[in-house]
Amino acid sequence: MNPLINIEYMIERAKSQLAIQKSLEELDHQISYVSDDAFNLKLDTIFDEYDDVFKALVEK
Repeated sequence: MNPLINIEYMIERAKSQLAIQKSLEELDHQISYVSDDAFNLKLDTIFDEYDDVFKALVEK
């Protein structure tokens, strides 16, 4: 699988989770705690695995 597609999927998933959280807050539901598992993107693993890709993107 293309690393960029995988990263884009994870970013879109995080955006969706944030949109859901915002919607709940707008409905006047209080969210006092969101578990780390809800936002478990394993960023360290992603950055380690795709370090060259990120460097190339930053250089553009």
